[in-house]
Amino acid sequence: FYEKAIKVKPSSGLIRIAYAQSLLDTAGKSPAALQKAIDELKRAQIDEPRTTRVKRLLATAYGRKGEEVKARVYLAEEALMQGKKSQAASMAKSALAQLPPGSPEYIRAQDVISSVDE
Repeated sequence: FYEKAIKVKPSSGLIRIAYAQSLLDTAGKSPAALQKAIDELKRAQIDEPRTTRVKRLLATAYGRKGEEVKARVYLAEEALMQGKKSQAASMAKSALAQLPPGSPEYIRAQDVISSVDE
């Protein structure tokens, strides 16, 4: 159902978020389903940049994949979007210490810290 809806309305971030949620609800730890959910959520971020739910679901997907450090970056972004600056900074700093310098997640964590310091 969701795949058809996305074909009809490819720029609907809300449909993609709902699809990713359904994948996470039914996928367990299936690597293919988790990656599909991540792909849909990353695309949904483009159309729904202010939706904190995307960050929470990305954190959930990465956590289930065993990539807790990436999950922490998305939780930090979610906290920042919710105005929880100290929580955001704490999570971002924690993730930063474990991420490879220059990686996309490293840069995102740095951005969170910079935003909190402003």
